[in-house]
This record gives sequence, structure tokens and C-alpha cells, in this order.
Amino acid sequence: ASLSNTVPAAFWTLYFLQKDADAMAAVRAEVDAILKETGQNQENVKGGGKVIHVTRQQLNDMKCLGSAINEALRMCSASIIIRVATQDAELSLQSGSTFRIRKG
Repeated sequence: ASLSNTVPAAFWTLYFLQKDADAMAAVRAEVDAILKETGQNQENVKGGGKVIHVTRQQLNDMKCLGSAINEALRMCSASIIIRVATQDAELSLQSGSTFRIRKG
């Protein structure tokens, strides 16, 4: 189940970061700072090299990355929230028409 959530979250995060150079630069700087702090670098992992290790605390400290992920989820997640009307209501639309909602 976690994979079905992780893949779309990663895809949309990368998609939106590719469209915003400033956001991408901020996230890259944040990741580079963590890698430098731990003696790791991106060059080691290119072409199937070493694996980068980060702790949960380091992930939590990456505010730009967290914000990018949250924004991607906000923009692309399918919310399945069910609401039930507790009383009859009528909505007036800008077009002048009305929409009736029945209780239940």
C-alpha cells in the first residue's frame, strides 16, 4: 500500500519541481547541504554507485523538500471525503440558477 502512495507523490513532486527552477534550486541546495554535512555527494550515486543515507531527522529538517512534497500532494491528491447534508439547503449560483440539496 505504501508504494501506491509513494510513487505518485514522488512523480508529482518531481514534475512540479521541474517546472519551477527556483523551487528546484532551493530543494537541491537543501539536499546538497545535508550530503555535505554527512560527507556524501551526488557524484557517488550517479550511474548506480553508492546509496545515499539520510536520517529521519535530516529529512524532517529539509523544510523546502517537505514543502514541495506537501504542495504536490495538495495539488494532485484525490480526496475521498464524504459529507452528508444535515438539513435541506438551496445554493444560488452566479448564473442565477439554484441547486437544491436534500437532507441525508
